[in-house]
Amino acid sequence: MLKNLSSVSTSLKSPTSCTNSLFGCKIHCSKMATRKLLCCANLPFLFPEEGDLLPRFNAASKCGFKAVEFPFPEELNAADVAHSMKENNLTVVMMNSSKSGSINGFAAIPGMEAQFLTSLSKSVEFCKALNCSKLHVVAGVVEKPSVDHDQTYEKNIRMAVDICEKKGITVLIEPISPTALPNYYLNNFDRAVALIKKINNPFLKLQVDFFHLQLMKGNLANNIKDWFPLIGHIQVAQVPDRNEPDTPGEINFHYIFDLLSELKYKEWIGFEYKPATVGNVAAGLGFLDKMDLTI
Repeated sequence: MLKNLSSVSTSLKSPTSCTNSLFGCKIHCSKMATRKLLCCANLPFLFPEEGDLLPRFNAASKCGFKAVEFPFPEELNAADVAHSMKENNLTVVMMNSSKSGSINGFAAIPGMEAQFLTSLSKSVEFCKALNCSKLHVVAGVVEKPSVDHDQTYEKNIRMAVDICEKKGITVLIEPISPTALPNYYLNNFDRAVALIKKINNPFLKLQVDFFHLQLMKGNLANNIKDWFPLIGHIQVAQVPDRNEPDTPGEINFHYIFDLLSELKYKEWIGFEYKPATVGNVAAGLGFLDKMDLTI
């Protein structure tokens, strides 16, 4: 009976801390010990108590983060941001595009193509200065979406992809739940996926925030499997309170992170959640070890 023990043992995933018994012998088992999903800090969500953006770089570094994501810093210049990054040994892995005084962007707003191009150009220049390779192009708020909005959005996203591809920057589009942002134009995952497939350019990818996906669509595992080749960035927060992944809620993030590892997800995961302990991000990072995540 024991002659097959070695083959059974080698078929198990890499060991960490769990030991079980098989045929009276001790063997190791675990969830995937070599998952190494890379995670970054969303500066506005994690460190609101710091006020301005620049002090948040230092706060992220003190918590052990090596990478960050943030909205376009409208009031700052690239040199100051780059200096703060270097001083705190941080990398910027994703930025939102400039809103330039709009309500969450111009991309879907007919008649504002010139403003969109201006904001896009400013965003691309900022990305290049910070060596940031992913730009989330924000769509804008639309009270009564129409065919004109659809056509404008597609035209502007195509233009953004053409411009960003030449600079080595990947464009991201993110569906956002009406619960979080009422009247945001891109509030449907199926529509976002259809547009990405239609444009069919590797420099256009889907940004998936599990908070929004659960609120709008659910069926997380099957959707991630179906869309996996299209996904360029992921963000996480528990539902409904938008706190750490291990807080009580609707999403089993142990399962989700295991699935992403099995799918060989290599992109970044942004921590876009509100710390359950306000003002103390470090207190809530115990889930890193429990879920085998790396920051």
